[in-house]
Amino acid sequence: MGKPSDVINRLEDGWKNPTRTFRPHTRWWWPGNALTKDDITWQLEQMASQGIGGVEIMNAWEMYEKGNIPYLSKEYFDLVRHAVAEAACLDMEVAITFSPGWSFGGPWVAKEDQSKALTIASSDIAEGSPSLIELPMPVTEESRKKSDEPSGEPLKLLAVVAYKIIEENLLDAESAIVLTDSVRADGEKLEWKVPEGTWRIMVFRLIYTGQICQAQNCKPPATVIDHFDSGAVWRYCENLGGALHKELGKEFGRTIDSLFCDSFEIFSPANSILWSLDTLDAFHKHAGYDLTRYLPALWYDIGPLTPRIRYDFGEFMSTLGIETFYKPFTRWCDNHGVQARIQPHYRFPTEIVEAAGKTERPETELTTARFEPIADPRKATASGARFYGRGIFSAEAYTFIYNTRYRTDLQDLKIATDAFLRDGVTQLYNHGYLASPEPHVAPTRD
Repeated sequence: MGKPSDVINRLEDGWKNPTRTFRPHTRWWWPGNALTKDDITWQLEQMASQGIGGVEIMNAWEMYEKGNIPYLSKEYFDLVRHAVAEAACLDMEVAITFSPGWSFGGPWVAKEDQSKALTIASSDIAEGSPSLIELPMPVTEESRKKSDEPSGEPLKLLAVVAYKIIEENLLDAESAIVLTDSVRADGEKLEWKVPEGTWRIMVFRLIYTGQICQAQNCKPPATVIDHFDSGAVWRYCENLGGALHKELGKEFGRTIDSLFCDSFEIFSPANSILWSLDTLDAFHKHAGYDLTRYLPALWYDIGPLTPRIRYDFGEFMSTLGIETFYKPFTRWCDNHGVQARIQPHYRFPTEIVEAAGKTERPETELTTARFEPIADPRKATASGARFYGRGIFSAEAYTFIYNTRYRTDLQDLKIATDAFLRDGVTQLYNHGYLASPEPHVAPTRD
């Protein structure tokens, strides 16, 4: 370590003259990629002159009438190559968001690789009812406003389970009957002689969520991938990553420091759960029992077993995402000499501390100008970065200090920055810098 004075001098010098990795970075929005090489050069020079150490290129909406350049086209890669070359000359790093918009997805994603969810539909029926029973269809909050059809496109019937009703939302676990094999070939009717009492028939179907990448309006639409299907994740990496590596691979691990995964804003329709084709089998392998007969416990109270089933399911889902998403994505990045930078929070159900530690570059967000501690996700992500010994811990900074524009001042930025530094953040990504083709954007249109 050397003398204490030498250590202090080295730390002080690093603070005053940080290397590019530890200088401020910024997200660099490219709406419609409506730029020229001159635009890119000028903007990078402006950033470098103010001490910016790196940019994160984020493809986004086509919002200009002219000049839009298709994502991943030859013209697009000409611009990105120019940006990387100019950044290298200016001693800046470049990160690339690993999707058009955010949430992993794209117009090239095959149907079978698209995001999926498990829905429930139920109907109550009593002894003496006809033995040919029409299966109920799920009704979500969105579909209630339109019709009785589910809001996602049906994929397959997963299971039909019946429970005896004790009271409105309490079911008898001992009475559970799996009736999937009694569904007729058309998938619309069930053949079952209802036993004594009143029963709830619950139909579980897998649907496509139909989610589109945020901040994107390309045609055809950029559909989100199934994050619980490791094969779908790997194919996505091979497709998009392969295109990036073919065009820019010489700069991977040099000027291009990371491929970025934004927060997991992965949605399922109301009253449904993110799911995949083999989730039931994976749960069985993980927990040691078949979840099929207990699926109703994820929606209803089935008595004393309910807390145990829900705990087992939550614990399983928190590890499933790490296996099916984190491992393929980080492995692909490792194989190609670039680091994965991941925000391990929001609607994808992974345990944040562990998930933060499973990527080379964990990133947090949620900006405060009031200096209060924020456990989720900031403290949790910081803990994961420290527990797993990650050398770089970044933050999406200054997002929504105020909801109104042009109100944030330098004091707000200083307080917000201090709070991030207190939490152990070593790399700040400003959110963000607009790569407008216009030198001056009117505030009324910003």
